[in-house]
Amino acid sequence: MARKKDLQGAITRGADLFFSANDKQAAETPVADEVQYTQEAVEQEAREAVQAQEAKQAYRAQDVTPEALASSIADMQDKIEAAEARRTQGRKGYQLPRLNITLTPSGVEYVRVMAGITGKSVTRYISDIVDKDAAANAERYQKAKELMKDAL
Repeated sequence: MARKKDLQGAITRGADLFFSANDKQAAETPVADEVQYTQEAVEQEAREAVQAQEAKQAYRAQDVTPEALASSIADMQDKIEAAEARRTQGRKGYQLPRLNITLTPSGVEYVRVMAGITGKSVTRYISDIVDKDAAANAERYQKAKELMKDAL
């Protein structure tokens, strides 16, 4: 059975707030201090909002130093080279693109058997099939890319 919440602290705080509203000493404190405090709080919130907006400001290439840009380009090239050479395992920030495919049960059996015969993993075997097909259709692939580029 679930335990009941202990509301004694909330009740006490509520009672304190209720009685402090009628407290003579609280009534004698100047209201100007409260107004000044709230105005300072509003100004502080405004400053924080401006800082947050500046932090969210869109990325602009002219704001980046040439050294940072060169470093970023080198990192990207390194990641691309590692992906092409399949050297991404265990490297933080490096990942090969994923593809989710479905095969018929007979197709899965064929791929598993052929991968086992060749001594490769199923993923490597399918990747090699795609690479062979890409080499055989390189000219058609380039033409198709050009057509797609022109269509955009």
